[in-house]
Amino acid sequence: MTLQEKVLSNLKDVPDFPKPGIVFKDIMPLFRDPILTKEIAQTMAKQVEHLRPTIIAGIESRGFLLGSDRILIHDDVLATGGTAEACKLLCEKTHAEVIGYLFLLDIKFLEGAKKIQCTGQSVHTFVTV
Repeated sequence: MTLQEKVLSNLKDVPDFPKPGIVFKDIMPLFRDPILTKEIAQTMAKQVEHLRPTIIAGIESRGFLLGSDRILIHDDVLATGGTAEACKLLCEKTHAEVIGYLFLLDIKFLEGAKKIQCTGQSVHTFVTV
């Protein structure tokens, strides 16, 4: 089983959350396996090491590290791209250079990757559903 297949098999669908018709993709079951978690983190880091970020801005990490530097924006799930786009604008207000995006999961039909690829930065996703 590939690492991507392991991730997909450990996702939990939560129907009708946060509202009817939405299927929330819960990634918390991934963190029950420390070996899998480490493997995911190492593989995702390799995806973007060529960008040489000096700061990673983690969306929903209970705060941001911001500064006039090379910032990689990271989030667990890419849906519509609105949150990532807002984070980019916030980072740019500090005169930082946003060099790319990294997501664990891309919900393809919502086309968030298309939205943020228009900004010119690279978009890296680990698993697409």
